[in-house]
Amino acid sequence: MQDEPTGDLDGNNSLIVMNMLTQLNTRAGVTCIMVTHDVALKS
Repeated sequence: MQDEPTGDLDGNNSLIVMNMLTQLNTRAGVTCIMVTHDVALKS
């Protein structure tokens, strides 16, 4: 569970974190629950 995991990161590091979370989901089947106020990030 993450609460605004990219909130204080720049664009490049935000992308890295989101890619890592996506890989956890697709490769290991880990479900990630994330809270964000970033409308673009939610999709």
